[in-house]
Amino acid sequence: MTSSDGSPIQPWYGTAWTRLKEFCVTEGGATFIWTRWIMLRAVGILFVIIFWGIIGESRGLMGPDGIAPIRTGK
Repeated sequence: MTSSDGSPIQPWYGTAWTRLKEFCVTEGGATFIWTRWIMLRAVGILFVIIFWGIIGESRGLMGPDGIAPIRTGK
């Protein structure tokens, strides 16, 4: 399949894969690849810790005696 100018049309997943490889800098002179890897993992761990705390607190906030009582039938 080709476009109007004669160049081949890649399916959406081919284009996405190419962009992902360019974003990850898997080729060429990647100088900050390990810094990026460590920072992204650190942010991920931080999000897990934050949301773990939110889930724990929500039990106390949304209960029969909490700040936002939930009606459980009449």
